Amino acid sequence: MQRRFLCSAVVLLACSSVMAQVVPANPTIPAPTAEARSQFLQQNPATGFTEIGTLIERVWGRAFSSGLTPIDSVQAFVNTSAGIYGVTSDQLVLGGPFEDGRSTTPIMYDEATDRFIFTGVYYTQVFHGVPVFRGHLVGLVRNEPGFPMVLAGSTLRDVSSLEGQLAGQALGAMNPAIYTRYALNQFRAPPRVSEPRWVIWAGIDDETPEPRLAIEFDAEGGSHLDPDNHMHMLYVVDAADGRILYQESLIYFADVSGSVRAQVSSGNKADICTGVIDVSLPYAKITSPAGTHFADVDGNFLVPWPSSGSINLTSAIVGAYFAVNSSTTANLSLTATVPSGGSITFLHNGLNSSSEDRAQVNAYLHANIARDLILRANPQFPSIATQSEFPVIVNISNSCNAFYQNSTINFYLAGGGCPNTAFSTVVHHEFGHNMVAKGGSGQGAYGEGMSDCLAILVTDESVLAFGFQGNCNSGLRDANNNCQYQTSGCSSCGSAIHACGRLLSGCIWDLRNNFLAAYPADYRDRIAVLTVNSVLLRAGLSSITPSITVDFLTLNDDNADITDGTPDYDLINLAFSLHNMPGPTLAPIKFSFPSGLPTLAAPNGSTSIPVQVQALSGSPVPGTGVLFYRFGNSGAFTSAPMTQAAANQYTASIPAGPCGTTLQYYFSAQAVGGGVVTSPGAAPSAFYSAPVAFTQSVIWDDDFESDKGWTYGVAGDTATSGFWERGNPIGTTAQPNGGHQPEVSGPNCAFTGQHPGGGAGANDVDNGITTLISPVFGTGGADDIYFTAFVWYSNDKGANPGVDVMPVHVSNNGGATWTLITNINNSTTSWVPYSWRLADYVPLTENMRVRFRAQDLGAQALVEAAVDTVAIVGYGCTPVVPGDLNGDGVVNGADIALLLGNWGGSGTGDLNGDGTVDGSDLAILLGNWS
Repeated sequence: MQRRFLCSAVVLLACSSVMAQVVPANPTIPAPTAEARSQFLQQNPATGFTEIGTLIERVWGRAFSSGLTPIDSVQAFVNTSAGIYGVTSDQLVLGGPFEDGRSTTPIMYDEATDRFIFTGVYYTQVFHGVPVFRGHLVGLVRNEPGFPMVLAGSTLRDVSSLEGQLAGQALGAMNPAIYTRYALNQFRAPPRVSEPRWVIWAGIDDETPEPRLAIEFDAEGGSHLDPDNHMHMLYVVDAADGRILYQESLIYFADVSGSVRAQVSSGNKADICTGVIDVSLPYAKITSPAGTHFADVDGNFLVPWPSSGSINLTSAIVGAYFAVNSSTTANLSLTATVPSGGSITFLHNGLNSSSEDRAQVNAYLHANIARDLILRANPQFPSIATQSEFPVIVNISNSCNAFYQNSTINFYLAGGGCPNTAFSTVVHHEFGHNMVAKGGSGQGAYGEGMSDCLAILVTDESVLAFGFQGNCNSGLRDANNNCQYQTSGCSSCGSAIHACGRLLSGCIWDLRNNFLAAYPADYRDRIAVLTVNSVLLRAGLSSITPSITVDFLTLNDDNADITDGTPDYDLINLAFSLHNMPGPTLAPIKFSFPSGLPTLAAPNGSTSIPVQVQALSGSPVPGTGVLFYRFGNSGAFTSAPMTQAAANQYTASIPAGPCGTTLQYYFSAQAVGGGVVTSPGAAPSAFYSAPVAFTQSVIWDDDFESDKGWTYGVAGDTATSGFWERGNPIGTTAQPNGGHQPEVSGPNCAFTGQHPGGGAGANDVDNGITTLISPVFGTGGADDIYFTAFVWYSNDKGANPGVDVMPVHVSNNGGATWTLITNINNSTTSWVPYSWRLADYVPLTENMRVRFRAQDLGAQALVEAAVDTVAIVGYGCTPVVPGDLNGDGVVNGADIALLLGNWGGSGTGDLNGDGTVDGSDLAILLGNWS
């Protein structure tokens, strides 16, 4: 979706965001980024991207990362996959877009289990100490063992073109005469100006202008053109000349109108359209000589008073969470003297004599109703869960509007043909802007649409602001609409932010109708949970795009894989599809594996895989299940029909294969009228794999947190800088910031030259070769071994990019001779996993070594490399015989002696794994007697 606006020197604003003229950058995705995306999809075949232009807004599908904690899980994704966004992992700093700076927040509270289903983990993009304006990454992690990461939301930008300008450079002083030069022309008198901060401007939403150093600040004062129009603007301006790059109103107007106890307007229409009813004011504040007290949700309170005398109590339209102030009329307040042991009922607006008094009680009541709904959906929603006495300003001397600004909601007097705007859905809408702001999103069309959605969630009605324009039978906007998403101009209902917002409210209203039919008893709670929690996934975004559909589906999912549907996929997808925002297309049938997929494939052909084929949008054809397999990394797949026990329930038998090779395989079946469906869906270009062996073990590993005998540099090296060393690297755009998984295994790794400051090319590999050689290792008794490692290699920065490569060699004679394994040339500036079967290159011995040679040969280039998380993984080709307790290959008297010697205990002899050595284990041993 493309949106471009021109900002003149003087602008009268009536919308919530305006963008300066944008010169689009080259839409071509850089080759390293495209390669990183391709590698990610190959390594995660059941995932997908939601892309807007050249940017990735969402990574979704089957879980694509895991860890010991939610942060570990997302950090692992950052370390390995930042390159898909065109950024490096060192640019991502833990911390979200929330007021309190938190980096995690719980999402999707489950009342039945009293726990949250997800955790959101948030990062902010920082380049050489300067934050990228609204550059964020949010990782959604399921709160279950392994903390699978199931969604990544991003507003990250490739800002590497600023490397030369920012690397090692001290930013000069900000000159207000320059950075306010154009912005202040919009005010009739010098406004209040906030403290500025350095930022990098690289666009928002789908815009991708050329990155540049900028200054962000806000200004508040009267409009130059309209003395009655108060302005509070956020500016991002060019640091060099003050030219406005982006501006946004911080006053979020709505073109909408709006017990202790009170007489409040009944229903959800303006006060001119309805009478009043007597209701309680929840959480109301009462003051007394004994202190401050608060009512409960039903307006009931208790004031401890040990004296036998009377006590004076005061009740104003203030509570634990909101404080109402009337701008042009007196604040409602009641005082009473109550005898000890007596009781009192405060009734505000008891006379119901003015719209100004009704505005105070209406605004207070409905702000609390909106807040309560948000916290039922997520009891720890950022800021809203902890706010106190949030300001609500009513009876402002103006008419026909309401707005959100600076964590306040504001409402106008009656006039101009409009009622007092402090009523029901108008209040819900304005507090919706606060929900959006506290959830870390931008406002714009998304803010308007989601604020309308909050009103829908509260009232269960599609029309917003009945009576706003004096007609009690019509409102301002109706979510019961047919607005269609458009890639240009937002929607068929219009591109202005309020019109575009109808697109989102339309989706939510149709989802409400679908849930009402399916879950009549609790449909409102279900849709509120999804809608409120989805806000926390829009960090930095202000547009309405189909990635919102992916967010809803991911929050609804129950198995860390939305590609096989979610519990309510059809209901959600139908609602959003009605507005041209469909979710990812599902296959007509899906495959499931009741026993999981094997980690090893037995060389003797004894491995079998139970497979079930189930209906999704279609039905499977019984008897059509097929296994496709091959051994090795190339060649054609061989097909073999699977054995069907019951309709669409199969067993796939893996044939015998060469031990030490890799089995690659996938499955297929036919759908009724839908052709052939595969698992993985992208087969044969994507497939499952497993090493061919009976056993697997880690012979040796190294996280570089201690010295395990690597050789850093050898005689004959010719490089003049950037020598291999072990430590915690200082990150640049070319060098990693710490090791592969610093939060899990520590910050150290092997890398080429500590960065001393200055440009990214300081102390990189220059003028020759620098060598890193592993200690000697052997097979550890394994029949086959693999060398695995995470490698960082960068050669695409600076002059002469992409020229040099990093050869990797193996030796089976301690380093006397070397055989080439590969030349690394990925240039992704991210940690990339590698695994090499060494027997493919040399005969295996007990005198093996592996060598990495980083080099800058020929024309000067910027080269950096690093190695971490190394392991020698061994595979056994001899079958394990149950009952062979001493490992001599036969089951005989020696083994039965070991079992009987541990009778009643655990460990040796516990062949069935039930924790006790007993008759069941003896039966297994005798059954395998040699």
